[in-house]
Amino acid sequence: MPAKRPAHRSVKTATATSRSVSARAAKAPARRRRAAPRANPAAAASAHEQWEGFLAKFDPPVAAVGRAAVKRLRGLFPTANVMVYDNYNALVAGFVPGDRPSEAILSIALYPRYASLCFLQGAGLPDPHRRLKGFGKLVKFLRLEESAGGVKLLDDPQIRDLLELAAASARVPFASSGKGAFTIRSISAKQRPRRAG
Repeated sequence: MPAKRPAHRSVKTATATSRSVSARAAKAPARRRRAAPRANPAAAASAHEQWEGFLAKFDPPVAAVGRAAVKRLRGLFPTANVMVYDNYNALVAGFVPGDRPSEAILSIALYPRYASLCFLQGAGLPDPHRRLKGFGKLVKFLRLEESAGGVKLLDDPQIRDLLELAAASARVPFASSGKGAFTIRSISAKQRPRRAG
């Protein structure tokens, strides 16, 4: 677990930290910034059709949050490659700077009752407002539950700061130009029920 930060850490300090990390990321060596590959329109259309089919397995409110959350993140990080995994436990859309899934920075994961925003390199992120959950060594998450605002949470200034900080402090940053691809990476033959029952 990351070391506990002093209780008196202020929002102003956290914002300054965010700006500092963003500035360092902007100066990162060019070799670490991979240009986003050109998207294949036909393949992208097919992938989106499959994505909609995956979403249709969920209850409409959960599907709506998942769909809107992925769209919102694509708007914030247009150069990210979106890799979709229709896994046994969940439907996951990972946001990756290049072609290596292990370098994913963020993801949206859909479960029967809710969708989650996952910070895949988020264990060390400054979180003065304690918005994130999780005790693992890498991942932190935020449930996008309707009762808490659903996808509107992504417009919360505190969450936006965390998203920007996560992107700026990632091991490999998102490309500075280009348009990311949207691909289906895997589909599990056996899956848990997608709807709450």
